[in-house]
Amino acid sequence: MTLIDSNNVNMYYGDPVVHIVFDEDIELGFSQIREIFGQAEKLSGHKPHVILAEVKADVSITQAGRRFGLRKEEAPFHRGTAVVIKKELYPLAVAFLNYTPNLEYPFRVFADKEKAIRWLNGISVWG
Repeated sequence: MTLIDSNNVNMYYGDPVVHIVFDEDIELGFSQIREIFGQAEKLSGHKPHVILAEVKADVSITQAGRRFGLRKEEAPFHRGTAVVIKKELYPLAVAFLNYTPNLEYPFRVFADKEKAIRWLNGISVWG
């Protein structure tokens, strides 16, 4: 397992899952999203992977960060993302997804980490 710990973001890899934990409040813009995708690629050894993001703090994403993060060509090895959030934030996250245009990869929000992991396990990283 490889671990990266920097600037409010902890990342580690367990084939084929890049696990990202946001423990502290952070705003993610274009450069931060690009850095996270780049680190995920490095951790996975430039192999297809899925992302499990655990949001334990207040994480906001700027419009520029959101646009960058939605483009498949920015993360060619990324196959899907599951985001685990606090149960009380779930309705807000679902509302956000309703206004997110055509995602180019599987993306779901969960309030339960185990359900998120089961869903990620159903994604074929090689297909």
